Amino acid sequence: METFLASPPAQRRKGKVPESTAKLVSLALAAGMWDFCGDPAARVLDVVLLDSVAEIREDAAYIREQYFSWPPHAGAAVDVWYGMQQWLSKGLQLCCSSRSQDCEIGALICKMIYRK
Repeated sequence: METFLASPPAQRRKGKVPESTAKLVSLALAAGMWDFCGDPAARVLDVVLLDSVAEIREDAAYIREQYFSWPPHAGAAVDVWYGMQQWLSKGLQLCCSSRSQDCEIGALICKMIYRK
């Protein structure tokens, strides 16, 4: 836990993950203690997709597309279609917003749907 809370040293680049963090994550995954690609993590990323900061949204979209099943929270075939409809509806609704940030979020959601 200390690894995740520690502030980065001045000589370390901002985006570089410490070696100890990579070891901690791999041990947790091997022991089955942390399911990074599970449903709770996917739901967190779904919320982060609606963040007002563009860089955070784009990182969340990249992680969501690369490491998680798509469509989101897919179960039975009916759920898959319903989930895609909900996502597309939300994306198009945001695209029609008068706020530019909302339009960008909607465009990102629609782009994710059409890529998959």
